[in-house]
Amino acid sequence: MYVGNLPDGCTETELEQFFGEACIAANLNKQEGSPVTSFWLSSDKKYGFCEFRSPEEAGTSLELNGIYLKDKQLKVFGSLCAEADLFRSADPTTSLPPSRMERVFRWVCC
Repeated sequence: MYVGNLPDGCTETELEQFFGEACIAANLNKQEGSPVTSFWLSSDKKYGFCEFRSPEEAGTSLELNGIYLKDKQLKVFGSLCAEADLFRSADPTTSLPPSRMERVFRWVCC
C-alpha cells in the first residue's frame, strides 16, 4: 500500500513497526502477529510502500487512511498489485468485477 505525507525523520524500520502495531490495535490483522512484512521508503522520505503478508490484510489496512504519525495525517492508498491479487484465482478467465475495476482506476489515475 502507498503511504504519503510522512513526517520528517522516519525510518523504514519505524514505519514497518508503526503500521504493524496500528493494524493489530485496529484488529485489521487476520492472523496472529504483525501483518506487515516490509516497508520501502523513497529517497526523499516523503512517501513509501508498505508490504503485507496477504492481500486480504493489505486490503483491510486501507482503513488506516488518515491515521496520524508525529502530528502528520498520513495518506494511505491501495495499489494495483494488491487489488489484482485479491481476485487472482486458479481460473485464469476470472476478471475483476466492474465495481472493483472502478476502484483500481481511481487508485491509479487519481
